[in-house]
Formats: sequence, C-alpha cells, structure tokens
Amino acid sequence: MPPVDLSETERPRREFLGSSDLRLPHRVEALFDEPLGGDAVVDIPTPFVREEAIALRYDATSMTLHWVSALIVLSMFATGWTRSLASSASTALLVLTVHRSTGVLLWTLTLARLAWKLARATQPPLPSSIPPSQRLVARLNEWLLYGLLLAQPASGLGFSLAIGKSFVLMGCRVPILMERDPSWMSRFESAHEACGLAMAVLVGAHTLAAIHHHFIKRDNVLRTMLPRGRTRTR
Repeated sequence: MPPVDLSETERPRREFLGSSDLRLPHRVEALFDEPLGGDAVVDIPTPFVREEAIALRYDATSMTLHWVSALIVLSMFATGWTRSLASSASTALLVLTVHRSTGVLLWTLTLARLAWKLARATQPPLPSSIPPSQRLVARLNEWLLYGLLLAQPASGLGFSLAIGKSFVLMGCRVPILMERDPSWMSRFESAHEACGLAMAVLVGAHTLAAIHHHFIKRDNVLRTMLPRGRTRTR
C-alpha cells in the first residue's frame, strides 16, 4: 500500500471526543509492511474526531471568582428587594447591613478578578463562528459589567456615609465621617439605582447569551466557564 502524502495546510485541527486537548493526527508507520518514506504522514480514519474544536477552559481561579461573584450579585439583588418588604425596622436594618457588607465584598472581589485577569488568567478564545460585531458586543458587555461591579457598591457606600450616621459594615462599626448632606444623598442614591438597573440589564443579557450559545448554537461558550464536562461536538 503506497504512503499517502497529506499537506499540512489541508489538515484541520481535530479533537478526540472526551478529551480536552487539541491533537494533531497521528504519524503511523507500524500499520504498514514497509516504513513510510520521507515525510509521509497518514491520518487515522476515525468517526471520533471533529474540526474546529474549542476545548480550552478558563482556569480554576477565574471560574471560582466568576461564580462566587455571581452568587454575591444575586444576594445583593435579593437583599435590596427584601429590605422594603421587612416586617420591622430591626429586620430591615439587619437586611441592610448584610446588603452593605456583601457590596464591599463584591467590590473587593472585583478588584481581585481584574488583577488576576490582567496578570495570570487563562482566557479561551471565542468560537470562530461568532462574527466580529458580536465579539465586540461580548467584550463591551464584559468590561461594562466590571465597571458596574465597582461603581454599584461604591455608590451605595457613598450614600451610607452621606446620611451622617455610623453603621455596621463587615462586622465593624464605621464612624461618622461626614455631616448629613441631602444633596449628596440624592446623587449617590440616583447613581446606585441607575447602576443597579444597568447591572440587571447586562447580567440578563449575559445570561441569555450563554443560554443561547449552549442550547441553540450548541457550542462550548458556556462550557469554558464550567469546571467539568466534555466539550460539545457538532
């Protein structure tokens, strides 16, 4: 059987199912009676390969920071909403204290996420099937979310300080740092509400996009942020 010469430019990248590694086709000589001459290369025929596999995932630290941030954001929305439904002033104050503390935690965690992202994070590329315009929108959404994750807690803290009263934050009592200022209270409150609305819209768009890619386009966009599971084949 004569050797088959396949051009490197014509050989697609392939992935074996169940593996997260992108592998080049095997070089085979043992299957033939005579050694293959020169640079001849033979692909192993198999139904278990596919082209353009996206097998990379975010690193474990990025995944952890992402999902912990998501839980904190949900808890902040929950405490912000349930505070108005509290049956007593003491319950409302407790919910507000939790809301403030989780806000500071979220702000700190977001700084850690940005530092890790810029320094050490593994960031898998988006699938080649996504057009440039959608790539731009995805990246814009990502960075706007980072900005809101910093601005939202900061505006809430500013409002709390502008009230002119001490309050409990992360188990510690914050003293009065400024006199009560209704004008600054109004500014911080408006900013806090606007950031909350914008964050709800962007988080919703982010979630819907992930669902769309996973269940409709059936690619691996969502799976890059999941710690386990096989990459999806098409």
